[in-house]
Amino acid sequence: MKNIVIIASVLLILASCSQWTKDKNPQVVNPKINTVSGTTYTQDIDSTSAKIRETPEFQSCMKQQATMCIQSTGMQIAQKSKDATFCKELSNADQRSSCEFAITMVNAQEKNDIKLCDSLTDMNYKKQCQLQIYRQEAISKNDITICDKISTLMAPTGTGTNRDNMMQKDQCILQIVMSSKTSSEKDCEKISDTRSVEMCKTMIKNRPMNTIPAAELPNERKN
Repeated sequence: MKNIVIIASVLLILASCSQWTKDKNPQVVNPKINTVSGTTYTQDIDSTSAKIRETPEFQSCMKQQATMCIQSTGMQIAQKSKDATFCKELSNADQRSSCEFAITMVNAQEKNDIKLCDSLTDMNYKKQCQLQIYRQEAISKNDITICDKISTLMAPTGTGTNRDNMMQKDQCILQIVMSSKTSSEKDCEKISDTRSVEMCKTMIKNRPMNTIPAAELPNERKN
């Protein structure tokens, strides 16, 4: 669960960075300048009463903001260059790992190259990267057999790992079945979880008519 939260945070940072990079002619602004008052942040701090600056509350706030700025700026530059090696400039180990994962994931998905995931030293991030590439390939090729590769990710270290792999594999199959207009209830039987199989069949059975391929729709009456 902790890894999922970290990944979600990384993707949110990437989303905000993507908006920044879409501007072909971004306005160059000195990050130290407060555009409202025309002063730098250091001047603002220096002009602040010591009774505020020296409080634990102010120090805690500054620490949080500094950490956020360091991480977001590092991620922004790394994403712009699509170079995960820049993540090594970040001082915090967790920040480096999440930054490397995010940039490597983007490059691996764009190139559809699962070998790029091997550069990740964090095994959980490496597995997530490989899982997403297998799922992306399976969906793009509409090939359920590619989902089988998910069960080979990371040597199982306990029953939890096996369950997780099977769950991810089932989700991959379900996603392909539901995204294909030609899938049938029989395809649902390739899912290992019984309840998921029944849910899949019900969804296929109740699929709206507009998901049926045009070639199978009844001929419209001609006037």
